[in-house]
Amino acid sequence: MSEVAHVLSQALTPLPALSYRDWEGKTSPVFTGSPEQPGRPVLLNLWASWCAPCVAELREFARGHSAMREAGLDVVALSVDGAGVDLAGARRLVGELKLPFATGAADRRLVEKVQLVHDMTFELHRELPVPTSILIDGQGRMAAIYKGPVTVDRVLADMSKMDAAPDARRAASLPFAGRWFAPARPLHLFKLAWQLFERDFFDEGIAFYIHNAACIKGHPKHPQLLLMIGDGCERNGRPQLAARMYTEALRERPGWAEAQARLDRLRSQGGAGGG
Repeated sequence: MSEVAHVLSQALTPLPALSYRDWEGKTSPVFTGSPEQPGRPVLLNLWASWCAPCVAELREFARGHSAMREAGLDVVALSVDGAGVDLAGARRLVGELKLPFATGAADRRLVEKVQLVHDMTFELHRELPVPTSILIDGQGRMAAIYKGPVTVDRVLADMSKMDAAPDARRAASLPFAGRWFAPARPLHLFKLAWQLFERDFFDEGIAFYIHNAACIKGHPKHPQLLLMIGDGCERNGRPQLAARMYTEALRERPGWAEAQARLDRLRSQGGAGGG
């Protein structure tokens, strides 16, 4: 696919947890950083063995690996061959290129979560091209997204802006100057939280909601999200947390019959006690 776009995020946008399988089948997180325990920035790269621009980009990353490591940036390059199932070509290519950074396979769940982030960034749904890369800061927030090949120099230049003030990041993200009447905000966190639960990414959704609740709670449909989270908690054997979600929904919307009925059912089953 020939589509190319490089977007520096106006505001660092929290990402849901992402994990991948290495060539031995071990599951590892793409990034370990969080607001509570920052880690190293990561460039997540999605590629395919049959994609010539992907191969050229992997070679570029290999040549620039020392510069990226020196800047404090890790690379995680994941094959999307066969939706993470048919990996013979990807394994062979990694061996031929002798890539000096982490590699492995991206499964359907990782690609779907990256697709959600992409769709909110560009405000449209279009299948991810290969290669696609995301620059992730030490707290697990998206700093930039690259559709199509990107150079090491461009990545390092964008990485240097990670700690810039919000106004400076916004100015750097646009091709022209101007004045703004509102501060830069992370992209659509409520919508991302909603879609994580709607698509049954329960564990990722709970962690994402807890980390970003302060930014999500002001949304007018927050009570409906609480109801959805509660339903997910019930399905996943966490009745006490479900009760907390229903109770908070009732606090925000007193007398709401749907939330009250769910809470009453849990109480009748003995699942609404505790913290």
